[in-house]
This record gives sequence, C-alpha cells and structure tokens, in this order.
Amino acid sequence: MKDIKAPETNNDNTVNESGYWRSFKELYKDPSFDKALKNEFSPEALQKPEVDKMSAVTRRRFLALMGASAAFAAAGCNNYQDKGFIYPYNNKPEEVILGLPNFYASTCSGCSSACGILVKTREGRPIKVDGNPDHPVNKGKICTKGQASVMNLYSPERLKEPAMNKAQTNWNDANKKITETLVSASGSGKEIAVVTHTIVSPTLKKLLDEFKVTYPTAKVYSYEVFNDSARINAWQKSYGKRSIPVLQLDKAKIIVALESDFLGNEKNMLEFTRMFVQNRDVMNANEFNRLYSVEGAVTATGMSADYRLRLRTDAIEELVMCLLNEVIGKKKISAFAMDSRVTSVFSSNDLKQFAVKHKLDEKVIDHLVNDLVKNQGAAIVYGGDKLPESTHIAINLLNDALGNTKLYSADSENTELMPLSTSAEMEALVSAMASGRVGAVIHFDTNPVYNLSPDYNYAEALKKSACKHNFGGTGKRNNGNFELCTAHSPCTGIME
Repeated sequence: MKDIKAPETNNDNTVNESGYWRSFKELYKDPSFDKALKNEFSPEALQKPEVDKMSAVTRRRFLALMGASAAFAAAGCNNYQDKGFIYPYNNKPEEVILGLPNFYASTCSGCSSACGILVKTREGRPIKVDGNPDHPVNKGKICTKGQASVMNLYSPERLKEPAMNKAQTNWNDANKKITETLVSASGSGKEIAVVTHTIVSPTLKKLLDEFKVTYPTAKVYSYEVFNDSARINAWQKSYGKRSIPVLQLDKAKIIVALESDFLGNEKNMLEFTRMFVQNRDVMNANEFNRLYSVEGAVTATGMSADYRLRLRTDAIEELVMCLLNEVIGKKKISAFAMDSRVTSVFSSNDLKQFAVKHKLDEKVIDHLVNDLVKNQGAAIVYGGDKLPESTHIAINLLNDALGNTKLYSADSENTELMPLSTSAEMEALVSAMASGRVGAVIHFDTNPVYNLSPDYNYAEALKKSACKHNFGGTGKRNNGNFELCTAHSPCTGIME
C-alpha cells in the first residue's frame, strides 16, 4: 500500500516535517498521541502487571473450559431418541453386521410423485433417507419432505397403542369393538366412510377394494389440500383420458411457466428440476434453454427465470387467449386458424393492448411470442396447479397449435389409481353424516377436521356419527381427530 501524504492545512495544527502520518491524531498533533508516544518506553510501561488485579480466568483456562463443554456436548449426542437399553443379539441375523448400515429400497408416499428412496438402517432402525439413484423418476434426488419423513417414525407425539374414548386399550379389545361396529353399520345399510389422502400404492388400493367387498356399504373418499385436479380434468376434456404423459422438460428449448412453481413445490418437482438443470450447465455442450415466468407471487421458478413478468393470477387466462390470437389468429400457424368456431373464442383479445393494460414489458412479450413461434415442437407452456380448469384447456390448445405435444413422453405417464373426490362428493358425505346415514367414519392417516374448509361444517357433522375411528400412522394426541373420534389406532409407516 502506498504511503499517504499529509494534506496542507491552514489551521494552527502543523504536521510533522516528513509529511507522512499513521493516524489522524498524529496528523493533527493530538496531545493524547504525543503523551502516549513519550510513554511508550517509559520505566512504568516496562513494569510487570499486578497479577492480583487481573481476571482469574486466563486465556488458557477459558480455552480449556470451552473444550470441556464441547466434549460434554458431543458425548450427549445420540442416534436414538428413546435412549432405551441396548441388548446383544442372541441369534444375530445373517444380513446384520454391527457397526455397518444396511440399505433398503422403498417408495416415498409423502406426495403423489412416489419417488424412489434408499433407507439407511442400523440394526434394523431407519436413520436416514436418500434418493434412489436407480429410480427412473428422481434418479437419486429427494426433497426435504422425503428426507424428514424418518422423523415421523420416532416422533414422541405419535400414537403407539390403540385407544377407546381417549383411554388406552389393547389390540384385541379395540379390534373386537371396531369390527362389531362395522358389521352393525353394514348390516343396517348405513354407509361406512373411509377418508384418505391420494392413493399412490397399488397394494393399498387393493386392500381398500377388499375392504369394500367385506363391507358392501363402505365408500372411499380421498382429498388433498392442494392438488392438480384442474389440470387432470382439463386434460380429460381435451384428449379424452385422465393420465397425463410425462413432460420431457430436458428437450424443451423454451419454457413458459404460467403461475407455476415447477421448480419449487408442485407435482413432479424433483423430476422437472433434474430435467431443467440439464440444459443450464455451463460445462455442458447442450444449448441453454430459456425460461419465461408469468406469476403473481414470488416463487423459486420465477427467481430462476430468464424473463419474469408479474401478473395477477386472474389475468393469466386472458394472456393465454391473447397468445392464441397472436399465434393462430394472426400468424395462421395451426390448422385451427381455419376453424371459425375456435378463432371466435379469442379473436377479440389483443396482446399489445393487454401488455399496456397490465403494464408488461412489450419487448419481453415480443421475445416470448417470437421464441414460441421459432421453436415450434421444442417449446412448452406449462400452467400451475392453482389455475382453473378453463385456463388449462386454453393452455392445452396453445401447446397443440404450436406442436409442443411432441415433448410429452409416449412411454410413461402420470397414472391415477383413484381419483380425488369432488367437492360435491365431500358435501354429500357431510350431509350424510349430519343426517345420520353414516354408521362409521374412518380417517385413514388424515385429519379432515383440520384440513377441510370450515364451510363444509365437517366437525359438526362428525359429532353426529356413532363410530368415529382415527386410523393414523403419524397421528398425534393433540389434534382435532383425537378430540372428536371415539377410537384411535396407529398404523405402520413407509419404513415399518
């Protein structure tokens, strides 16, 4: 670093003759600096300090205490929360080697994606969850929800024994009482309602089918707080089937996300993220893709986009109509341009007027349209789960007009083992419970008392049902189900 010359001063303070200084106090001849400079090597300064007046905690003792604290903290760490007794094996299983973990392949049921996982176990106890690299969907990746699923297994709030009327009981008495109630409800012709989340396991679906055969009046209701039923219904109305093919996002050069957080928390998030980043690697020879995000709230997808447009959710459908008019009506790209029944739907929508109305960047809008037209068959417009069914139908038409359906896989598709119950079906269930036509209600690892909207009045209707059974693997004692249900039974999780 270069020496700094003292500036010229017109006041009474003078600088030293050499013109160089080490501090402002030296520059302006501060009296305290001069005093400290004179006492730097004085006899008083060279005297030994008085030890009695110093702190009793020396640096060495402080470091020793810190080291001991860290050692005690590390000694208190434990892999197991129950801190039970450790017994040796009398007959050790052949596949178990003490100190070495075993890995088991399984499927995560935390959401409808059903990703493949590897469960790390020690002496038969799961301790960690990772993605299965051989699984075709996630290929070794796993979300935070899947990784944290092991905590449900050791949750201290988890039900461990059956209970009747909030009092613990044994399995024999619980099974006998519940079976008698189910037989009585089925014999009297009353409905047995089984409330579940999305069914992703074929084995579980088969079990529910056998349950309905045993009890003919049983009916299964499935719900999710957030779901993609609007997209599935739109696909069925557009193409006549409910199974949506897997989107090959790694082959897309242009991606337009409309109120979609496919990189954040939507369905197939892991698979889409894996495919998307393949064309974002600077060390890869593949051509970079381009991401447009149109959204009303801040999402992980929007923050990763090359172009982000802020737009209200209720205006997304109008934007799609404007794009349809621009692509089909004006540029005459698709055969739909010759069908007046189609063009009459969006002919009144003008993209430029829409951009001015909602204060969107016209240059970005022009880039968007040009990219979609230039990359026909290699672009995709993807709508989010929160968009209504009519918007998804318009998006399907836009992708079909641009030939973007080529990006849908012909070999794999998202299957639906059991459709989610509609709002009308859930309202019919509540009405049947309120009128006494439901003899038994079984909550299968669900908490509809908390999840469902208060508009359903589900809790009030549940009180009028004779038998209310909470059958949950991760059920807790202090929730709405436990307070309102008469019977409680824990069930096994995905790692048991």
